[in-house]
Amino acid sequence: MFVEEEFTIESLDKKGFGVAKLKNKIVLIERTLPGDTVKATLPKKRRRKIVKAQLSEIISQKIKRIKPKCFYFSSCGGCKWQDISYENQLKLKKDKIVSSFTKLNLLGDITIPDIIPAPTEYFYRNKMEFSFSHRRWITPEEIEKDEKYNKQFALGLHTPHTHDKIIDLKTCYLQTPLTEKLVNFVRTFCLENKLEPYHIYDDVGYLKFLVIKETSQTNQILINLVTKEFNSEVIQKLGEKLKEEFPQITSFFNTINSGTGQVAIGNETHLIFGEQVIVEKLLGMNFEISPFSFFQPNTLAAENVYKCIIDLAKFTGSEAVLDLYSGVGSISLSIAKNVKQVIGFELSEEAVSAANRNKEINNINNCEFYAGDLKDAVEASSSFDQKIDLIIVDPPRSGLHPKVIKKLIEMKAPTIIYVSCNPLTQAEDLNELCTNGPYKIEVIQPIDMLPQTLHIENVVKLSLKND
Repeated sequence: MFVEEEFTIESLDKKGFGVAKLKNKIVLIERTLPGDTVKATLPKKRRRKIVKAQLSEIISQKIKRIKPKCFYFSSCGGCKWQDISYENQLKLKKDKIVSSFTKLNLLGDITIPDIIPAPTEYFYRNKMEFSFSHRRWITPEEIEKDEKYNKQFALGLHTPHTHDKIIDLKTCYLQTPLTEKLVNFVRTFCLENKLEPYHIYDDVGYLKFLVIKETSQTNQILINLVTKEFNSEVIQKLGEKLKEEFPQITSFFNTINSGTGQVAIGNETHLIFGEQVIVEKLLGMNFEISPFSFFQPNTLAAENVYKCIIDLAKFTGSEAVLDLYSGVGSISLSIAKNVKQVIGFELSEEAVSAANRNKEINNINNCEFYAGDLKDAVEASSSFDQKIDLIIVDPPRSGLHPKVIKKLIEMKAPTIIYVSCNPLTQAEDLNELCTNGPYKIEVIQPIDMLPQTLHIENVVKLSLKND
């Protein structure tokens, strides 16, 4: 049995749910914002401390809503905040950082400046991964149109909280207009040729994923169609059609994922036509992008992050730098001309190979890259025993491993620059480095890379405390 209650939203949790309280319970309500007064339904019997409630009405709102651009916004998991202004998005993201740092008493007399906004609010993603499904999610807006839909075919993005139902997206404001045309072209081809989406429960079907990467500086496009099996006739036919309709396509791949895992990688990859890689420019450097290599999804906003690192570091040209979680070398290579030496460590061997290739094509000879798990490397590699002037860390959302934190404290490099996509884990790590360690926070600079989403990048400069 369910009951309806009135709530005032106090804050947002890490997934963007509004947080309210009911007696001794914490109530999470989706599509709400701090300051909202709402009505929501929840189970009458509530055994758990944290309860999810279904929004039924917004009575009043502190943050004004606006009309979202996208037809699919109410159902799609791609965007969270199209219904509030970009100015208010940035305020909420800054509040998230302030809250995370204040809880651990990290700020002291440090003032967090305004977020550096993304260069564009829409059409900024250089990579989109779309899923095929035989279980199409019909949105409320589509139901209102009272049209007939093919419920056995969808190409698009997941609706939240489901792993098998896909919204059949005809448009998306995160991708570029050209990517949108490509997606709709591939959809039409698949339907006309009666190609079946993969059934995740029955392990049958052909189509799994469509991945499109488009560079913003060099106007190159890489397409990777992920399928259950290799069908030479179908894939060659699609390749010819794509080449004819979109001459700007640089590379077309077909990856075969014969397993049941719902990931856009596979057992083998065939280059159907074009180049093995596309090339993007970032701060004047060239970076090769393959079907599976990671690259920051917003190139122009990534430049803001790297410029910030350079500004905060105040390089003199004599520094030895450690770049931990170095990926394909984008930070290392971007700072290489400003320092004496950069040593990068990265878990993925493929990423390290890409970093070495990027070093080669940019004629850089003062960077070295090593593959390995950092929690082991900090104890085994001699690089952590030499004199290091500055350490850059850009870990995954989970933050730094305790062994890495311990080593950073032991090394006592004069400066650490911590780049994070998760202020919660960043604050926890900084608590160890600063409250329990030898460092102090000098500067905090948040940078937005992904408008319309909850995500925020935060750059923090640390220096050694004065003994």
